[in-house]
Amino acid sequence: METPRTTYLTTPEGGHLAVAVRDLLCRPMPDGRERLVAILELEYEDFVEVDRQEWFCLLSPIRDEYSLSKLVPGVPVLLELALRSRVSDTVLPSLRVRGLKTIFDSGQPDEALLRPTENWLALNVAQMVPVEGAGGTRLVKHYYKTLWKGIAREVRALMHNVVAETLQTLGYAYERHSDQLYALRHQRGGRSWRGLVFVDESAEICACYSILPRKVPPKLQKELCQRLMDINYQLRRSNFELDAHDGELRLRSALDLAQEPLSPSRLERLLLHNLDTFELHWDLILELLEPSSNP
Repeated sequence: METPRTTYLTTPEGGHLAVAVRDLLCRPMPDGRERLVAILELEYEDFVEVDRQEWFCLLSPIRDEYSLSKLVPGVPVLLELALRSRVSDTVLPSLRVRGLKTIFDSGQPDEALLRPTENWLALNVAQMVPVEGAGGTRLVKHYYKTLWKGIAREVRALMHNVVAETLQTLGYAYERHSDQLYALRHQRGGRSWRGLVFVDESAEICACYSILPRKVPPKLQKELCQRLMDINYQLRRSNFELDAHDGELRLRSALDLAQEPLSPSRLERLLLHNLDTFELHWDLILELLEPSSNP
C-alpha cells in the first residue's frame, strides 16, 4: 500500500488500539491453507501495552526470538500478523470479491471479525532503526520471529511433543496412531476402560475421550440419550456422546487452544477432569444399562 491508512482494532477489554495499515495480502501458510496477512505499524508506547497484555496472541511460550528488551524505545513497531485460519476461511471469499484495499473501510459486517486483536497471530515483530554510518544515517530493519511464524508446522510439532511427554510423565503406555490421535488405557478403582487423546492444529483444539467398555444396545439408546442430555446440561467442559451406529458411549472433554498453546499442565488437567467426570457418572450409566446390576 502506498499510503498507510490509520484504523483501529478492538482489545479484549473493549478498548481501541490505533494502527497504521501498511500492507494486506493473501499468503499460503505451511498447513496448506491461505490466510490474510497484515503488516501494521504501532507507536512504540502502544506496543508496550500490547506486549504487557499479550495481545495478538503474543504469549510468553511462543515469543521465540522476540522480547521487548530487544526493541528501541521511541521507534515505531511493525507487526506482521496472520488472521486465524477459521476467520480467514470465513472472510476471504468476500474480501477477494471486494478487494483487499477495502478492508477496514467498507463497513461490511465481516469486518467485525477483523478488528479483534485476538483474531490475529503475531508472526514477526520489527523496527526500522536509524543507524549512523560513514554515508550518513540509514534505516536498518531489525525483526524477531515468533513460533507463530511457522504456524502449522511449529504448533503441530509442539502438540505432538506435549502429548507424548505428558503421557510418559503420567506413566501411560500409549499407542500413537498419528500426530493427532493417541490411544491409551485407564485403570482406576478396579475399573478399566479405553481412552483417546486427539489434537487438531487447524481447529485449534485438544480433546480427551473416555470410552465405556460396553456397547449400548439399540433398545436402550433413546432412554439413555434423554438422560445424557440432562447430564450434559450440568457439565461445563465435557459432554457425553453416543454413537447410534455401533452403540459406543464416550465422554469428551476439550480445550480451545485459540488463545493459549497446549502445555503439559493444561493437558494433565484436562485428562484428570475427563477421568474424574467419567468415574462420577460410571455407576449411573451402568444402572441405566442393567437396572438390576450392581457393578
